[in-house]
Formats: sequence, C-alpha cells, structure tokens
Amino acid sequence: MMYICIRNKNNDIMKGTKEFYELMTSFEAMGLEQVFVSAEVKRESREMFDKGIYYTNGEVNNFFKVFMSGYMNGRLNYMN
Repeated sequence: MMYICIRNKNNDIMKGTKEFYELMTSFEAMGLEQVFVSAEVKRESREMFDKGIYYTNGEVNNFFKVFMSGYMNGRLNYMN
C-alpha cells in the first residue's frame, strides 16, 4: 500500500492527514494495554495535536512519538 505524504518544513507527518490517522490506528492496534497496564490508550482532542500531545497518558504519548520517529526513519530509508 502506498501513502501520499504531506510534509511540513520539518519533514514531519502533517497532523490531520490520512497517513497520520492510519499511523495512530496501527499504534493502537499493537496491544499497548498489555505494556501500559495502568494506562488507558485514549486519544487526546485534535486541538492538542499541534502541541505534540496525542494521547491522554504521558507515557503512551512519548511512546507514540518514538513510534512516529521509527516510522519516519523507515520511510526515509525506503524513499532513498
């Protein structure tokens, strides 16, 4: 499956695109409730995405940022 990516000046995945929401869905499908037993994997409101806050739990949010970085690294290696 090929994704069309819209990037900003920092080469990040633009929030609100189909690629971004599919990435969030893939992240949530990993069964994170088993890793973060005390935390609920719950999305933050879309207004918070611009501030870099994607999930209500801070640990889950940081893990998603690492997940996005790994995804971007894989995309860059694939594209080159």
